[in-house]
Amino acid sequence: MYKTPTGEQSVTASTNKIDILKYNFVHLQTARVFITDPTGVTELSRCLLDGGSQCSFFSSDLVNSLKLPFISNRPLEFQAFESPSRFTQTRRQVQFQLSSIWDKSKINTIAFESLNKYASYPPPPTEVSYFAKNKRLKLADPDESLSTYQLRF
Repeated sequence: MYKTPTGEQSVTASTNKIDILKYNFVHLQTARVFITDPTGVTELSRCLLDGGSQCSFFSSDLVNSLKLPFISNRPLEFQAFESPSRFTQTRRQVQFQLSSIWDKSKINTIAFESLNKYASYPPPPTEVSYFAKNKRLKLADPDESLSTYQLRF
């Protein structure tokens, strides 16, 4: 605590030096997907694949641009990892269909609408791209302009 020029007491907080020059990303599995709305309009987007998640989320802007139908409003309970506190919020749910380009199989999916905005996903590190090129491997997320598509699903 210290006194301000007007004599009031104030509290300051300090942190250790943070090295912002080093990039520490956790690369999660993503996929570029074509999503088609009920009228046949298709958009290229990016989805985050999280097999451990209890439910799916769809960004509000994508719900609106694809005019996806809302099927219900449901309470959703949130709890951060290693946090004792929780909160509940009512969210709209949408239904859509995913289809495979490989075997034409289809699956109906329900997701909660998400108001969050996600940052662009960083391209693979140079050494990974170089290794893949030398081994003639095709990366799921190659280092190209499409890798900057916003995560919306």
